[in-house]
Amino acid sequence: MQLTRDLVRLRSINPPGDEAACSNLLAGILEAGGFRVSKRDLSPGRTNIVARLDGSSDVKPLCMTGHLDTVPLGTAPWQHDPLSAERDGDKIYGRGTSDMKSGVAAMVCAALSIAGIPRRKAGLVLAVTAGEETHYVRHGHGA
Repeated sequence: MQLTRDLVRLRSINPPGDEAACSNLLAGILEAGGFRVSKRDLSPGRTNIVARLDGSSDVKPLCMTGHLDTVPLGTAPWQHDPLSAERDGDKIYGRGTSDMKSGVAAMVCAALSIAGIPRRKAGLVLAVTAGEETHYVRHGHGA
């Protein structure tokens, strides 16, 4: 739950995206968990990551994928600050909690659990992308 809250607090509204902070947070967590992480920018500030963990055989790896951008906040008033990740009981409120920062957090937690399995045959690949909500790509800083 804490990783979801950490991701929701990082602004990644598309346009313009700005998913780099989310990507960097996840990359650090996955690297500490034994994954090889590569980063590739869709455009400045819009970082995709691919995290790989080898298996012990030629079995094809399991692949999980998700995105870090969110839709704009809209004009309707929010009951809770959309970037606060406020918790009320077992619910978290904020932009991206259901689409799809909680899903990405769950995948990362599952991946870290899988990494701890001794003698696993299949490897694992996580592909976490910057842009999904729109096709917006910045061409240069501040564009």
